Formats: sequence, structure tokens, C-alpha cells
Amino acid sequence: MLGTLGFIYAHQGNYEKAIECQKRNLRIARTIQARREEGHFLGSLGEAYESRKDYPNAIKHYEQSLTIAEETQESLGQTILLRNLGNIYSSLEEYAQAINYYKQSLNIARRIPDSWEAEKVILKLVKASCALGKYDEAIDYNHQHFVLVQEREGERGEWEGAWGVRFLNCPKYCLTAKRNSLKL
Repeated sequence: MLGTLGFIYAHQGNYEKAIECQKRNLRIARTIQARREEGHFLGSLGEAYESRKDYPNAIKHYEQSLTIAEETQESLGQTILLRNLGNIYSSLEEYAQAINYYKQSLNIARRIPDSWEAEKVILKLVKASCALGKYDEAIDYNHQHFVLVQEREGERGEWEGAWGVRFLNCPKYCLTAKRNSLKL
């Protein structure tokens, strides 16, 4: 019940109440030694702190949650937590660190059947690579995204993947930026 309530508060932007609920949940999970739930509540706390832009606390809670996700062999949880850590470092414009987390996330996501996580992470890698001026890598990730969408959706995926490659992931921006950097 408190987990749902914490989620509702977070969705409404009332992060203080969300944090309060998730801290209570965390104490209960620890008391009854429910390790998996403890990890989930730590992750939820990380999300609330990240939403408040309290990145040090978000990182701390995501890392603790990640440790538990690794112990309990929750691949999806590991993928999401690593991506969340990458998002924080991307927000801090520490793109090399973000890419490190995104790559770890992608390695796990690729092993999860019927998951869209790999596609999500690849899009993050495109943006972070562009931000670092690694345009060839960004274009390569764009191609990987296209292939995954095409595999998942068939003919429709070709259209969606091409749309993403052309518009959502900014390869034209990458190519333009690359050309401009060469002109200097």
C-alpha cells in the first residue's frame, strides 16, 4: 500500500511525501528481510531523489538497489538501474561516465527476451556519443537501434526505425556537427 502511495506522490511531483513513504517501505522490507523489495524501494527512492535533482542521494540509492538486483539476479532491474545512473551522469554532462553505465545496461538488456530496454539504452548512447563529439559511434548506435526495431516490428519497424534514425536520434545533427568540426 505504501509503495503505491509513494508512487502516486512521486507522480504528482510531491517528492517529499514519496520519499517518506518509500523510506517507511524500506524499513519494513529490511525488518522482514525481504531483499528484493528492499532493492525496489531503494530504486524508488533513487527515482524520487533524481526527480528533485538531488543527484548524490539518487546515485547512492540506485547503487544500493543495483547491488541487490545483482544479488537477486534481476536482469531487468539491473538494466533499468544502470540506465538511470547513466541518465544522472548525462544530466551532469559527464557523458563518458554516462556512456559507461549505458554500455553496462545494454550488455544486460541484450540478454532479456522480448524487452525494449536495449532500444531505450541505445537511444541514450546515441545522444551521449553526440554530446562527446563521437559522431561515428552515435551513427553506429543509430544503426543498431534501427536493426532492433526492424527485428521487432518487421516492415513496420523499418519505417519506425528509419523515422527514429532520421529524426529522433539526430544523425543529421551529428553529421553536421562532424562536418563543422572538420572545417575548424
